[in-house]
Amino acid sequence: MLEHRDQVRLASELAFYYSTERLARAEALPALVGPTACARCRTPILHGTPAIRCPGCESWYHQSSDFGCWTHHETCSVCPEPTDHRESFRWIPEER
Repeated sequence: MLEHRDQVRLASELAFYYSTERLARAEALPALVGPTACARCRTPILHGTPAIRCPGCESWYHQSSDFGCWTHHETCSVCPEPTDHRESFRWIPEER
């Protein structure tokens, strides 16, 4: 079974990398998600409103101009995941 940062080499010049890292992205809260409360402010997040799911623990947060709950603090309120709303991955394989 592959784990975060594993490398699979098929030929001497062909390598693939596996990562479990995900980016936190604002999206409309999907209708498939049952009633949920924001992990930071504990008020309900309505379906279709902007929200972010923590890539570490999958907790949901408000993220709009009215409620910036995800970026309100340096880390997720449930796990140590940073909330810097980065645009790129933290781990990038080293070229060899």
